[in-house]
Amino acid sequence: MKELKYNLDNKIDCEYHWYGFYDYSLGVSFRSRKEEYGGCASLSCEYRGCGNGHYYYLVNEKMAIHVEDD
Repeated sequence: MKELKYNLDNKIDCEYHWYGFYDYSLGVSFRSRKEEYGGCASLSCEYRGCGNGHYYYLVNEKMAIHVEDD
């Protein structure tokens, strides 16, 4: 969480992947956005080996907004 907060605060692109009940992926990207608009951070929780699951946009290192299920 500290590393994610640091990357968000300093506009550093990053990706994290881990496995549990779901296959989790978290990505932060600033390079495709104009400086004044910020970046994009998302979290996906996909069923193991399936590619379908739950998708979120990150608000900060502790909160996310649910976008869709598939």
